[in-house]
Amino acid sequence: MADHAPRLRARLDHIAINSPEPERMAEFYRLAMDLRLERLSNNLWLCEAPRRRLLIVKGEAKTLAFGAYAVDEPDLLAAVRKRVVDSGAKLERSESSLLTGDSLMVKDPDGNRIAFGMPVPEKSSDTPALPARLQHLVFGSDEVSRIADFYERVLGFTVSDRVFDKTGKLTNCFFRADRGDHHILAIFPSDQKKLDHHCYESIDWGSIRDWADQLSSRGVSIAWGPGRHGPGANLFIMVRDPDGNWVEISAELEQVEAEHPAGVWEHGPLVANRWGQPRLTV
Repeated sequence: MADHAPRLRARLDHIAINSPEPERMAEFYRLAMDLRLERLSNNLWLCEAPRRRLLIVKGEAKTLAFGAYAVDEPDLLAAVRKRVVDSGAKLERSESSLLTGDSLMVKDPDGNRIAFGMPVPEKSSDTPALPARLQHLVFGSDEVSRIADFYERVLGFTVSDRVFDKTGKLTNCFFRADRGDHHILAIFPSDQKKLDHHCYESIDWGSIRDWADQLSSRGVSIAWGPGRHGPGANLFIMVRDPDGNWVEISAELEQVEAEHPAGVWEHGPLVANRWGQPRLTV
């Protein structure tokens, strides 16, 4: 594929999480993330609030049905489609009801499914909710370099930061969509292929406090944080949903320009948290 192929311009619009108990999971996200619930079928729930929405699907715990990235113009979607076809990757039909009919889906080498399309408009809501937009998605992989190459070469994501261990092996890779948010997708090391976490971006340090207070008042404990990540420099707290998935609330994520060069980090605890507190891996 030619080096001058256009880079991706998109944002994370929604995700679909599998769960063996979708109703229980939907109720958790309603409580924790101020989401309005709509039962679309016996095994499918829509959970949404301004600038954040997700689908809960009956399926295997701690797995993702798909992640969906929105593009704002038909030409941008056409460019994604052409890039995928030119790479030789297989196009699939998108399964998301929150994207318009011309959307597409592609499977990465680990089997994670990523959809692209023009988003269906959000439904209006007068329900009070703390501010937080669905912002990034992270996969765990035992083949980080291979998966990172796919997202850069086939899908057109732009690398913001790479993390290497002392042997020169790529351990983490952070991707943006041309400019703006430092990352909207990342790949982390894992001994199994899995969903690592998804993140909601709020505003500032004060908003992290407000989220922590609200979560605590509703019986949802902070499982990690507060802290500050290395790549992206964002403040964060994390909780776990009933299936054990990590859910991040973040603020002050670094903003970068299109020409921002990819950074290089040495693998170590300060990559995950500059303040030193590690994340438990269980």
